Amino acid sequence: IEELVAAYARHDADAVGGRMAPRWIAGQPQFLPEEFYFLIGVTHRGFPTTEQEVRNTFSSNLSFRRDVFLELGGFREHMGKRGSNDLQGGETELCVRLRETTDSGVIYTPEAVVAHKVFDHRTKLGWLMRRAFWQGYSKRILNQLYPDSQEEERSFVWGVLTRAVPGYIMEAVRDGRPAPMLRAVAGV
Repeated sequence: IEELVAAYARHDADAVGGRMAPRWIAGQPQFLPEEFYFLIGVTHRGFPTTEQEVRNTFSSNLSFRRDVFLELGGFREHMGKRGSNDLQGGETELCVRLRETTDSGVIYTPEAVVAHKVFDHRTKLGWLMRRAFWQGYSKRILNQLYPDSQEEERSFVWGVLTRAVPGYIMEAVRDGRPAPMLRAVAGV
């Protein structure tokens, strides 16, 4: 909290968020690329490593100035996981509205860390596949609401396919271990 408050002061920010670090309850899955840690609610490889403005962070480590949050109308009820609703990205939608309304993003400060428990069920392939489906479906809805909001996703996918996957393949060939090849397959 001290880091979030300090970032508000340094940047006169409307919103500040921090890093989500995994706290593995049942162990880290070897097949899951760090680029896909967003699926389990953890800051993923490829996210900035220095303090800077970003479109959004995870809602578990995201804060707004009260007046700005109220002006934006808070989170949309139809976005974000609530009850049986599996749509995700409520924080992304709110942060896109922030940018459209104030022309500013979220100040991301990686020093503000929240440890996120990653339970065993969140490391199972079936759960991750369902989560990925709903993540993609939610991004599609976000794109319909805000057609110009998807550049980060396009850039991310391109980076996974052109840098991360080849990197995992090279690592598997170089080290002779199966885990990097599993991550390459998962990346594709």
